[in-house]
Amino acid sequence: MELLHAATYELHGRTCMGKIHAIKEGERTYCGTDRRYTNGVIAVGERGAVTCKGCIRSLDAADNYEQQQQEWEQRRAELGKQRQQEQDEWWAGYTEYLQSPAWARRRRAVLTRAGGLCEGCRENPAVHVHHTTYAHAGNELLFELVALCRDCHQIAHPDKVI
Repeated sequence: MELLHAATYELHGRTCMGKIHAIKEGERTYCGTDRRYTNGVIAVGERGAVTCKGCIRSLDAADNYEQQQQEWEQRRAELGKQRQQEQDEWWAGYTEYLQSPAWARRRRAVLTRAGGLCEGCRENPAVHVHHTTYAHAGNELLFELVALCRDCHQIAHPDKVI
């Protein structure tokens, strides 16, 4: 780390040692001091040598920020894994449900209600039953399901290939 050793100075007839600052970028220190006004000398040193309280506070704040960022990234990764696991479990259960007699009964009731025609276009034969919501997946109310042809189902899911 680059350090700025500020020159000694006189204060009330006493000679005082200049503070040791940490250089942040170019001509500035972490406390905001411009090195050109200190008549100081730049040298390489350890953080522990810094005596300027403003620089110390800024360095501590930067360290705390970095640590919080790392903790947040770790937490975000953990939550992402947890969310993915929950989604995988939900889809596994949903896929299993779509093979059940309960789904077969609901599907048949929706196709019968539609009279075999797509409820999207009322022109083509209905071949799919689409969920308008997954809020009650596994125990859907019939009005949450619509009978659709392949084309209308594709419109309902533009990001998927039906």
